[in-house]
Amino acid sequence: MCTVSLWNLADLQDVRGIFPSRIDCSRNFHFFRNAEQRRKNTDMYPLFFKPKPDAVVDPRRRLPFVPHHGVYAFLDYQRLNPIIDRFFQPSDRAVEVRADLQRRYSIDPAKTIAVVYRGTDKGTEVMLASPEAFLSKTRQLVDENPGHRVWIQTDEEDVRNLFVHELGDRCFYLNEMPVSNNGVVVHGQNDETLNVDRGEFGVLLIAVNSLLAQADIVVNHTGNMALWLCLWRGHARGVWQFDDEAKSVNPAVPACYGALLRRFVTRATSWRFLRPRLCKLTSRSYLRRHLINILRMMRVV
Repeated sequence: MCTVSLWNLADLQDVRGIFPSRIDCSRNFHFFRNAEQRRKNTDMYPLFFKPKPDAVVDPRRRLPFVPHHGVYAFLDYQRLNPIIDRFFQPSDRAVEVRADLQRRYSIDPAKTIAVVYRGTDKGTEVMLASPEAFLSKTRQLVDENPGHRVWIQTDEEDVRNLFVHELGDRCFYLNEMPVSNNGVVVHGQNDETLNVDRGEFGVLLIAVNSLLAQADIVVNHTGNMALWLCLWRGHARGVWQFDDEAKSVNPAVPACYGALLRRFVTRATSWRFLRPRLCKLTSRSYLRRHLINILRMMRVV
């Protein structure tokens, strides 16, 4: 999505202590431009996003580092939410598409378990959990929430078919979202194979991801789309994430650990003081593996 722009905002605020009045995306979103938009270097920002000038952002508060392959339960949403509200709300066109999809598929977010599986080339960046691991977690959540439907959103046709076969009428997917059956990432397909206007495809992705963000429960992967799902959600409550080592992150655990770790980081005078106490606290193996990543995300002022 627009992670690079988010990083650029953090750099600008860190160096100059300001946020811009507007964002220009004339050189962004290469894979989400049709031929004319590429030729004219069209600013894609107005098509994808709608700024909210009256949203209050405090340039004195440092914007935290946002790792797209991190554990999203540890993001500082209190600081990030005003920035997302100010610069990255879905455009009117995306909101229109989102409302149409919600109506046509009778999607009730309060009764939806969204499963977001990213395959194809993502395995070159992170360790992927298997589709069966996602399915196992989904089965558990379906048993615990008998009134919920499962929305499977994936870039792999085989994974989509697996969920539909195993969950039957409890599972649905969006016909409008293209899938890959050749191992090539969807947005990397040629225009003939993709068979959709690339600019409109970008609008569709924003509409779909911001709707996924509203689901009651999410089984999430690790990647840019997964990150922006949480950013639009405004928190990671109810999000079961498979992290970059293919481990499942319980949404109930990181929140309490994060609060405790933040207090330690704030009060600590040295790493020498902090390390033994953190190691003692982080008895769960995945927390220990992500300790450095967590500290980077906190960026205590």
